[in-house]
Amino acid sequence: MKLPLKCPTKGTVIGLMVGIIGLPATVFTGAALSHRMNVFTYLTSFHTPLLTPQELAKKSDTDYIFIDVRTPDEYEADQITNSILVPLIDIEAGFGVQKIKQIAQNNPDSTLVLYCETAPRSIRAYRQLQDTEIELVILAGGITAWRRLIPQ
Repeated sequence: MKLPLKCPTKGTVIGLMVGIIGLPATVFTGAALSHRMNVFTYLTSFHTPLLTPQELAKKSDTDYIFIDVRTPDEYEADQITNSILVPLIDIEAGFGVQKIKQIAQNNPDSTLVLYCETAPRSIRAYRQLQDTEIELVILAGGITAWRRLIPQ
């Protein structure tokens, strides 16, 4: 008798990685929590293109378009100059993806930089957008790291 195959869940993937690597789950959990992420987002972040605020500050303003994936209230309180608000919830619902595609289409020579408070929501947004073939990077450390370099 054949058993039906199931798609692996996040827990299964993490369990396999822990088993293969041989590290206890607490190592990943502790590291993820120290970065304010769940374990799956933390592991995904290793394959996400990041740029530091220092690297971005050296580039021309026309090379990059900042996309803020935080909430409207967070955006209203503080944002990177000339950034565009596209909340993560809109990206996950699908219509934010269309908005970002339009931004990329209107600015074909620019790289889109996703940012949030410290990076976890940007990584989640990146995962939602990675199949769009849009050139995307994450602002390492989010607006928190940006403000350390460029105060408001």
